[in-house]
Amino acid sequence: MICGGCGRANREGRHFCGGCGASLEHACPSCAFVNTGDDRFCGGCGDTLSQAAVVAAPGGVAMLAPDAVRALLAELAPVIRPAALPDGVITQDDLDRFFTGGAA
Repeated sequence: MICGGCGRANREGRHFCGGCGASLEHACPSCAFVNTGDDRFCGGCGDTLSQAAVVAAPGGVAMLAPDAVRALLAELAPVIRPAALPDGVITQDDLDRFFTGGAA
């Protein structure tokens, strides 16, 4: 199984990458079926899995990629007060402004 974070090959049965500690399992956003990190299609519903949506962070924590965060926030915008998000890295202050509609 190939890690989506660092590209290392890992033996079957591992839950976390031996190279960077990233999770090798990812829940499908459509049905929550747990898939391995190198699956291209969900084993539960058959939907296409976006490998770009999950990236490894320091310490092996799986995080959403910036584009995935933007897509999620775009879905939430109609129900919360929208605020502009910067290009590039989205900080906690940016998220605070987004959810409060003002300064952090």
